[in-house]
Amino acid sequence: MQLYLKPEPLADYIAKQLFNSFPVGDSHEQVRAEIWRGLPQALERVEYCFSRSKAKYFQKDGEAFFSPLMTDQYAMFLYFLANTIYNETANVGLADRLYALNKMLHGIDVFYQVELPKVFLFVHSVGTVLGRAKYGEGLIVYQGVTVGGNMKLDYPSIGKGVALFSNCSVIGAAVLGDDVAVSARSVILNDVIPAGQVCFGQHPNVQCKKSKSNIQERFFSDF
Repeated sequence: MQLYLKPEPLADYIAKQLFNSFPVGDSHEQVRAEIWRGLPQALERVEYCFSRSKAKYFQKDGEAFFSPLMTDQYAMFLYFLANTIYNETANVGLADRLYALNKMLHGIDVFYQVELPKVFLFVHSVGTVLGRAKYGEGLIVYQGVTVGGNMKLDYPSIGKGVALFSNCSVIGAAVLGDDVAVSARSVILNDVIPAGQVCFGQHPNVQCKKSKSNIQERFFSDF
């Protein structure tokens, strides 16, 4: 994978952002050392994800490419890093700061305990909230999307190759089959959407029609 910043300066870049934005706890040097513990695995996850994306700017000279100056990429990376830090080092304080940094920089709320798939794509991440749903591989999420629980704390189950377009909501015990597209501003609340459908409208008046394109082939080389 080609990197705009090599691992060592990247770790320093992240540490400076964290220390300048949240100047509590460890020193800059300590924060950088803790970031370094999770960074190699996070970059491996980024390479696996980005190498399967057909999105513009995610490839360069036939290889995956990552730059922290490309904000959708950086939002995805910060999720990977926070999730890796939490799972592999149990450093909750650092994971909290990485989560907060992502929220501050990109307006996206994806808690580090949420398990996103290995392959996904953020497109214009501003205003998106992704809660504790079950997510299938090949997830595409546009701006203003909400995925979350209902009052009973039921959460959605989302299949493979699903696209959530701008300002849609998927709430509660909703089930989205594989290769489903949820149209802009739709509200799916406890609804079950079969595979291969485009759905639109708002609960309880959601309508579906057979999709004319394959989400996986449109956005990814494979999962």
